[in-house]
Amino acid sequence: MLTGDGPAPYAIAERDVPEQKVVCVRRHVGAAELPGFLAEATEVLFDHLRQAGACLSGPVFAAYRGLVGEDCDGLVEVCVPTRSPVEPGPRIAVRVEPAHREAYTALARRDTGYAAMAAAHDAVGAWLHARGHARGGPSREVYHPNWATASSPDERVADVACPFVPASGGAGAPVGGRTEPRPAAAVGRAPGGRG
Repeated sequence: MLTGDGPAPYAIAERDVPEQKVVCVRRHVGAAELPGFLAEATEVLFDHLRQAGACLSGPVFAAYRGLVGEDCDGLVEVCVPTRSPVEPGPRIAVRVEPAHREAYTALARRDTGYAAMAAAHDAVGAWLHARGHARGGPSREVYHPNWATASSPDERVADVACPFVPASGGAGAPVGGRTEPRPAAAVGRAPGGRG
């Protein structure tokens, strides 16, 4: 997870994410190293898929398994989903990402700087806390295919998300054999800069 400063409203929604096989690279990085690591890891993973003749089956995402900041290094895992047969390699793991429900907020190109994305992580965390939901996995950034090519500052390019276990009996619980999305709500940053 990242930490950010400054209040900002975010529309938070929920979605179900199916189980998926992912090819991934992990590294401890600080805020200054993060952009380079994300780009390098993504290229290494795409190259690994190409060499295996494997196809991408969903958006690339980065799971934040530790705090990433200006003065601290956190464990970041860049993941590339695939349904194709693929083996691990040097520095590359293959694992199954469990199915889960997640809260997320969509980000436009203009909202993808470090501070804005950190504030979005805080907002998603505050939304979960306010509803009594328990985190069900690490916070993540989901990068849409147009991440590198979006020309408009208003174009949606990423989501900040966090898997969660719903509070018992709350909205968003399964209804009639399927899960209903909860309406979007505007929330602000959590006190203390943590989500």
